[in-house]
Amino acid sequence: MPDESLRNLARLAGLLVNWTDADGRTQEVSHDTLSEVLLALGAPCNSSAQIAESQSELRRQTEIIPKLLTACPGGTTVIGHAKRAQMRAKGGQWQDLELLPASTGRVKFRAPIEIGYYETEVDGSAHTLAVAPSRCFAICDLVPGRKLAGLTLQLYALRGGHSEGCGDFAALREFALRASDHGIDAITISPTHAGFAAEPSRFTPYAPSSRFFLDPLYADAALISSETGKSSGTSNSDDESLLV
Repeated sequence: MPDESLRNLARLAGLLVNWTDADGRTQEVSHDTLSEVLLALGAPCNSSAQIAESQSELRRQTEIIPKLLTACPGGTTVIGHAKRAQMRAKGGQWQDLELLPASTGRVKFRAPIEIGYYETEVDGSAHTLAVAPSRCFAICDLVPGRKLAGLTLQLYALRGGHSEGCGDFAALREFALRASDHGIDAITISPTHAGFAAEPSRFTPYAPSSRFFLDPLYADAALISSETGKSSGTSNSDDESLLV
């Protein structure tokens, strides 16, 4: 089986067949690695016949217009060899889109300027066009021309607060106030989602039992007692000060 036909199949599947290493030298992905990745992607490549069949299937798939189309504001979106396309405007009316010539006989249309999702029909098939910004919101958009400082910490490593043995949200509040006095603008912490109380060995915050709830180990118990005292009609000045 010629290596070049395998590399061509890999390129058609969207794989890089070579790269430049840290020393500036061009390296090539091995035959075995390309074969394993292609097989995992559902593209058989153990023979010349399989490679030809996989190439044909991948080319067929590239002609299928995905249900979700994307574009930058005012940018263009290629939609294959379509003959007609419509889009529902913000006012609810369907409008015909002007199809412009693209490469290899395909056509494209220009997306709206306004960011959002648009119902689109291409040759009678329903699609959604997502018009998204060309980049994500950045800190420089929040405070133009100003440099900010931030710290990263593990919440459980803090001292203080009202728990014993690990940091809690009370300790985080104390730390944030002190950091602010020294010109720190932001603090990032590790995830605090609920863990596995019955399986203490599964302690990683990056694989929680739920992302809807927080780990009660980090709770400020003083706030709970304060809320309990208020509901029972009692008052504790020390507890109330913690709510400020």
